[in-house]
Amino acid sequence: MWAPSLVGLALYAAVWTEARYVAAFVVMLWLSLFAAARIPGDAGSSRRNAVAIAALVTVILVSTVACTVRDLAHEKIQPEFDSAVQWQSVEAMRTLGIGSGAAVGVIGDGFSATRWARLARVRIIAELPFPRDEKRFWKASPEERARIVALFEKPGAKAVFTPDAPAWGTGSGWHRWPGYRNRAAFVFRDSIRPP
Repeated sequence: MWAPSLVGLALYAAVWTEARYVAAFVVMLWLSLFAAARIPGDAGSSRRNAVAIAALVTVILVSTVACTVRDLAHEKIQPEFDSAVQWQSVEAMRTLGIGSGAAVGVIGDGFSATRWARLARVRIIAELPFPRDEKRFWKASPEERARIVALFEKPGAKAVFTPDAPAWGTGSGWHRWPGYRNRAAFVFRDSIRPP
């Protein structure tokens, strides 16, 4: 049973390794290792078993606590993961006239935009991926930026969102989100509704 687990892990290691992809193989590997372990039934085995179980529980608890602490610290360091901040983003989009069911585009990290997009019930239909292309977008000439933004409108985007607009980048259709230093959205004129 351990051989298929190792083959699966090796195949993913050659391409792309993420915990969600390899978790089943890791569980199978550990189960096969536990099944292969032989525990003698002599007088000192109960003490050995207790030590082994305590060590196993300690390893699992330490890793769980470490992941929890890391996630809590990450939330404090990057407050955009806080649900209250996501709701502020939803309200900012509504203030700009983008409501439920609207299609939007994202310049930058589309993965983090999915949080507020789901709450706002909008669909992300196009993305200029993060981070390399976002920086290239802002370094481009105003005419090139206008051409790229127009490409978002073709499939039906009502607005284009960016999480990291430079201070000089707003204006000419770009609107800063209230309460945010860098977030901005470009709203296409025909999609603006009064809030």
